[in-house]
Parts: sequence; structure tokens; C-alpha cells
Amino acid sequence: MDVQELEGKVNISCESTELEVSESTICTITGTTNEEISGLQFHLIMDKKVVIDEIKTSSIWEGDGEEGNFGLYTDENKTGTFEIGTFKVTAKKGGTVKIGAEDISFSSASFELVPLQDEVLKIKVKRDNLGFILGIIIGVIGVIFLITFFLKRKK
Repeated sequence: MDVQELEGKVNISCESTELEVSESTICTITGTTNEEISGLQFHLIMDKKVVIDEIKTSSIWEGDGEEGNFGLYTDENKTGTFEIGTFKVTAKKGGTVKIGAEDISFSSASFELVPLQDEVLKIKVKRDNLGFILGIIIGVIGVIFLITFFLKRKK
């Protein structure tokens, strides 16, 4: 008898992968597997340049996601491609941001735990140009003030 080994993958996709500072996007976590699974676990990772909130698991899953560590299970044994959950990402600082899932495992229908590859998505956050420009203006005003002050003092 030919026994097929459980294979799977977790994917993270977002409505937008380019944000402005303070802008948000909704991201979706999906799973794909060639065999039925009864559960999964993973740790949600995020860069300190973003805030992740409004985490909602798909209605087929039970369990929780305390401090980014998810342990989910279902009575429906999923196969193929399925939604795991969604979350909101809000950018705090500019630069390239990494979000993803690590320490991913699927639990087979017979409750065997199968480790999977980590998933990382990069989001580009445009730097806050207004803050940068205001900083330059304040710096120039400060330099002008110092020059004026020293020139008046020499007289």
C-alpha cells in the first residue's frame, strides 16, 4: 500500500503591501494541505514597526492565540486550501516590515504533528515625509537663530 506523507504550507497575504505611516491593511492567513488535518499551531511574528490587532480566526477553528502563539483545532478535518484567520496591520514607522508565522505545525487526522516551513511577508512602509520635512525646517530655523544670536553678540 502506498502511503502519502502529509505536506502543507501556510501563506500570508495582505490587501496592500505598501503602506504610509499610520495606514492599515487587512491580512489573511491560509493553509494548504494534501491530507486532512485536525489542527495547527504557529507563532505570529511581527516587526516592531507595526501593530497587529483585530485577530480573528475562521469560524471552523476552535482554540486561541494567546500572545501570538496559536493552537487551533477543528472537528471538520480540513484538506486543500482553507482560511485560518485574518488580522489588521497598522504601520508605526517607515521602512521594510516583516510579518509572518514561525514554528508552524499541522496535526494530521490521526493527530500526528508535522512541522512546516516558516512564512514571512515583507511590507514596505513609506517614510513619514512630513515629519522629516518639519525636522529640516526646525533645524534650519535653529541654525539661523544661532547665527543671528552670535552676530548680534559680536557687535
